[in-house]
Formats: sequence, C-alpha cells, structure tokens
Amino acid sequence: MVFLRLKLALTIAFVVRNNVASASSYDVSSALNMSYGSQDTPDYWVHVYAAKTKAMLPTIFFVSGFGANAPVFGYSDLLTKIASKGYVIVGVDRLSIPNYPKEARKFMDVLAWAKNGSLKQEMVKKGLAATPDLDSTVVMAQSAGNHIVGQALADNCMYAKAFVMIDPVDGLDPFGIVKSEDLIHPGTKLNFSTPAIILDNGLDPRGGLGGISCAPLTLGSPRWYNAWAGPIWHVNATAYGHVDCLDDSLIGVGGLVCPSNSTTDKNLYRQHLADASALFIEGVLDNKQDNFGLLEDASRFSVDVILQHDRKGMKAIQPGCVNNPSMSQRIVV
Repeated sequence: MVFLRLKLALTIAFVVRNNVASASSYDVSSALNMSYGSQDTPDYWVHVYAAKTKAMLPTIFFVSGFGANAPVFGYSDLLTKIASKGYVIVGVDRLSIPNYPKEARKFMDVLAWAKNGSLKQEMVKKGLAATPDLDSTVVMAQSAGNHIVGQALADNCMYAKAFVMIDPVDGLDPFGIVKSEDLIHPGTKLNFSTPAIILDNGLDPRGGLGGISCAPLTLGSPRWYNAWAGPIWHVNATAYGHVDCLDDSLIGVGGLVCPSNSTTDKNLYRQHLADASALFIEGVLDNKQDNFGLLEDASRFSVDVILQHDRKGMKAIQPGCVNNPSMSQRIVV
C-alpha cells in the first residue's frame, strides 16, 4: 500500500511538473532549399517543416542564428518537435556578411512572397499537404536572427501576431562597440508592440572561445526584455547553453565557440523549447489565457527555470503587432 501511494504521488508530481507540455499529434514532412534569389522568389534559402495533414495550420517564420548564416537544417530536431504540434514552419537562412537593415528587408520580402501564394505553391510542388494560415503567423528566431526579425518588425509589422525569441542578441559585434546597426537603444522602448516570449538559458552570457560571450548580458535577453513595449514572458533554462537548441551532431562544434555542459540532456531541452513555444503561441492565437499562467509557474516546466513576465497591465493577451513611432522615446527613470 505504501508503495502504491508513493507511485501515485510521483505520478501526480510528474504530471503537474510537465503541465507546460503540449501533446504532439502529427508526423512531420520537410522540404529544404525551396528557393533562392530570383525575380519571383525571396533572397533566402527557404526550408519548410510541416505537420502531415491537409488542414490549414498556423505558420511560424524562423530565422536562424548568426544573422541567418547558421544553416536551418542544424535546428531540424527542434523545428520538427514544434511542427509536430500542428504548425507550418518556414525557416530561412543565407550566407552573407551581416547587414541587419538589409537582412530585415529581405525577411519582409519572404513574408510578402508567402502572402502572394508562392509559399503554398512551393509546398504543393514538394508534396507538403498542409496549408499555411498566414492570418495566424508567428515570427521566431535564434540568437542574432532575432536582430533581423526585430528590425523587420520595427520597419513594418506586416501580418505577424507574436514573436518567439530564442537566445536573442542585438548589435553588430559581440562587444557592442559598433552601434550603427543596433536595433535597441537602452533607455528606450522599441517602436512596435507584439506579445513575445524570450527562451534563453543560464550559460548564454558566459565567455566561450577567446572569452567572448555568444550572448553578452549587455546585448542579450535583459536588453530585449527591458526594451519590449508589449506583453512579454522570459523563461531561462538555467543548466543549458546557447547552442544546445541545435541538433546533437552540431552541438560539439558549436560548443567550441559557445559554452555547453556535456552532462545535460539536450533532447529534453529542445522539447522544453518546443513545449514552451507552443504553449505561448496557443495562448496568443487560440485565446488560451490560462496558458500564460503556466508560463509564470516554474514548477510546471520539465527543466529548472528562472521566470520573469510583464503583461504591461493587460488582463487578456491579444494577437497582433502594431507600429507606433511614439514608442521610441527615452524612458526617464
């Protein structure tokens, strides 16, 4: 009897702790290298991960790290985990010297290309049955890919409804010396407002190769959180590192530059990112307001986390993105 009670207690504790998880219900198909730089296609490689269904699905546009220079295929496990929850994910990358205002315009070109029906046409050519629902669009990025997406939203929100930021980094160089392309200016709010979540980790600010951090505190998550004009959540997985969102085969190489703890379960971390992303997105797009309370309770996560949130006084979180130049004003503290 004691054993049965103990087993029941452990089972209940496990269920409660993993309440952030959203059930995976789809197999996933992918199509890589769908287009690149011609008159009628965007100047990015386009890679699609889509749940295997003929249904219309919410669509996530994802920009990879290192200013879109990191290959999207390196995030295949993470993107597959997210897509399996019922999404179309459009990942973009390209090889170039980062020029964030230019890359932002190119990203907006991708959104326009998708909106005119070309994304669906390319998916049909590749045998992907799902239909992207562009009226339910979320933007997502990792590392300096967030700089591209953030700059794009600052220029024009277009049809984005929310923003998922994984390990966000601003600036043109890791020391913050060159400020000409900075998106964020400390002491000011960004000139757009959209619901957002930051998913980062404890090793992000630590020095890697040559003592250089892949996400310095002055350019990383605190900078983004403090500049955000809309409601925002921040989930920091304390045991993990900047490259731990990548496929296992690439973490070893990435770990030469960005610190990573070889003893942690990277698959568990990627599942955590997928679950938290889906919980937030469903909260915004499907009006599941209780989801935001789960994002504010550390006991609900499958990994150890430190949490922050700022609802900006909003009782109900609504999807959307609004540009407002008057938001770019210095905050008097």
